[in-house]
Amino acid sequence: MVTTAYDPSGTHVLFGGRGQGGGLDDTWTFNPKAMTWKMQARQPDWPQERNRAGAAYVPGAGVVLLGGQDYRGTAVLCDMFAWQGGIWTRMDASGAPCLHSHSMTWDDANKRLVVTGGYVDTNDTGNLVTYYLAFEGGVPGKWSADPDKAGCYATLHAGARMALDLPSRKKVFFGGEKNVDGVVVRYGDTTICD
Repeated sequence: MVTTAYDPSGTHVLFGGRGQGGGLDDTWTFNPKAMTWKMQARQPDWPQERNRAGAAYVPGAGVVLLGGQDYRGTAVLCDMFAWQGGIWTRMDASGAPCLHSHSMTWDDANKRLVVTGGYVDTNDTGNLVTYYLAFEGGVPGKWSADPDKAGCYATLHAGARMALDLPSRKKVFFGGEKNVDGVVVRYGDTTICD
């Protein structure tokens, strides 16, 4: 699964995923006005190939990429990069959660990145914590964590995708999946959590 996020400068940024020959570590940008895709040139500090990472736009930092799974499915990644001005920059990931198939969004009211859902390991153990990363001037600060005390996340299907409803400040989740005896079952339900 590739990772993508919209950059308000006018492009969508797409990274990684899996192809027939293995993992991908290429970056593409899509210009919706011109309806064109452009493969970006590689740089020295490029994120490694990965699948199921999370990404969201953070004002001042650019499109932030977090975690994912190596393409072999043998490790969950904990690193973080920012795409801005056509280059990837490695960010300080101290205290970052190790997750894959998670959701990320920017909470403008609280000036923080919200990271939730997904899996904590390669056995697809669901994540029951919401993580927050404060930013100031595009620079990440400290991570904080909020365990799901109400039990709402326990009702979610792992891998469900989240969007932050700004007026209510609630997290709206859709879909997800579950591995049952080697078969992936996908869901189309909606859950709302505080």
